[in-house]
Amino acid sequence: MGWNVAASCVALGAAAFAARYFVRSGSAVVRSKVACNCGKVTGEICANSRDVLVIKCFCNSCQDYANHVAAKKDAAKVILDEEGGSHIVQVCKTDLVVHSGIDQLHPCRVSECSFALFRFYAKCCGTPMFNTAPGVGFVGVPATVVQDIDKFPSPGFVFVEEAVKEPSRPNSSGVGPAFVYNFIRYLPYKTCGPQFPYEKEVEYYR
Repeated sequence: MGWNVAASCVALGAAAFAARYFVRSGSAVVRSKVACNCGKVTGEICANSRDVLVIKCFCNSCQDYANHVAAKKDAAKVILDEEGGSHIVQVCKTDLVVHSGIDQLHPCRVSECSFALFRFYAKCCGTPMFNTAPGVGFVGVPATVVQDIDKFPSPGFVFVEEAVKEPSRPNSSGVGPAFVYNFIRYLPYKTCGPQFPYEKEVEYYR
């Protein structure tokens, strides 16, 4: 009985994955330039719309990071809204190109825990730029540096229990299944894309 249930779950999962992949093949491509506030760090997102996950994250770690960088440069303050949310466009590493200024990127982390993301900001002007890690296949890009953010879907909300105040949710989308699908699909590409400077001395916040 147990094996039958397990086999059914695997079959359903495979069918769902195949259906999602089929729908993805007919989806539009979204493009947008990205740049820090002073223009030294530039790049571009070019992704299948089905491969993009847009979120607004209210977690304490995102808030602490923004405040940490804001203490150095006022530019960081703009990534948090009045409710404490960070609007993030998450794409596969292969869907992001950094054209210039990768040497300006400096890493921050909340801790040395292997699950803690590397959050890169531009030292030239203090702009938060990219959230990623060597063991994942995605990059989170703050909406504040995405020039054509209106081309992307409205965000799904996560960690709302840690918001500064109860967030309003106009046109917010779901996150759960899409996050799981994209997280798995991104994994094979964890060593691809921009060569982020993980080796630099890390700043720890909190």
